[in-house]
Amino acid sequence: MKPLARLCAALLAAACVSSPAFANSWPNKPVKLIVAQPAGSSPDTTARQIALKLSDVWGEQMVVENKAGANGNIGMQAVATAPADGYTVGLGVPSNMTINPFLYKMPFNPLQDLVPVAQIGSVPFALVVNPKLPVHNVKELVAYAKSLKGEMNYSSAGIGNIGHLAAELLADRGGFSMHHIPNKGDAPALQDVMAGQTQVMFVGIPAVAGHARSGRLRLIAVGGTQRLPAFPDVPTIQEAGPAFNDVVIQGWNGIVAPAGTPRDVINKMAQDVAKVLDAKEVREQITTSTGLVVKVSTPDEFNTFIRAESTKWGKLISALNIKVQ
Repeated sequence: MKPLARLCAALLAAACVSSPAFANSWPNKPVKLIVAQPAGSSPDTTARQIALKLSDVWGEQMVVENKAGANGNIGMQAVATAPADGYTVGLGVPSNMTINPFLYKMPFNPLQDLVPVAQIGSVPFALVVNPKLPVHNVKELVAYAKSLKGEMNYSSAGIGNIGHLAAELLADRGGFSMHHIPNKGDAPALQDVMAGQTQVMFVGIPAVAGHARSGRLRLIAVGGTQRLPAFPDVPTIQEAGPAFNDVVIQGWNGIVAPAGTPRDVINKMAQDVAKVLDAKEVREQITTSTGLVVKVSTPDEFNTFIRAESTKWGKLISALNIKVQ
């Protein structure tokens, strides 16, 4: 094909993809949902539940493909570089959308090369301490940490994860310091807190609810903007005072697509996700299996949320000069 003919064909194809007629017929073949975490993980479980329901709505299969590695960068790069035709999307989470760009040299920019479609839900994080620690709320933790002058240890699932950054954000806003003991996952990090080898940890509420009820850990605050119905007597971190107004700590996930995906397709996909999540049994299934609190959003609302999260974590990582070793 001659260069001019090739250019004309490319322009014609682009025009067809961006036309309302294309959006009205989408999808007419399987849609791939790339998950940048391993099979069996909480994000993977959520993705498969959503994919099953969307397949029913569309009459076309949504296929989940796991591409784990490099803290989620491998999978999300595959999304960012896929054709922007609505047939490849990804599951965005905090690490690969708002944290990794400040810790790794990445071949793509999540805020430029990906477009938010719809948030699925969020998981408030819990601030827990060893039960022998003489603290029962954030104010007491701040005072106790200051008295130890940096000698208190906190656990996390690894350098650069939300638990690590959340503890540093809390310490920064509270005017104290702690020593970071990173681990390889939430489970061993929690074991360190329960054994007293470390004293404090931020972690998703589903991982600690049972330990908190049994007394093996003390839950002193939650990272959401509201108290949790399951723990109505546990305050939010924000309730500790104005200095902690921006200490909102939560995991979340949602669908993102390659930049340039037709807006009509983005809107249709978002509407269909909202339709699926409107079913009570779907919401309950997701919450029961993953601890995720379903949160439906428009593409614009999800975009605003992601950019605010990116700004928050980017400023903290830069200010504290956090590096992945």
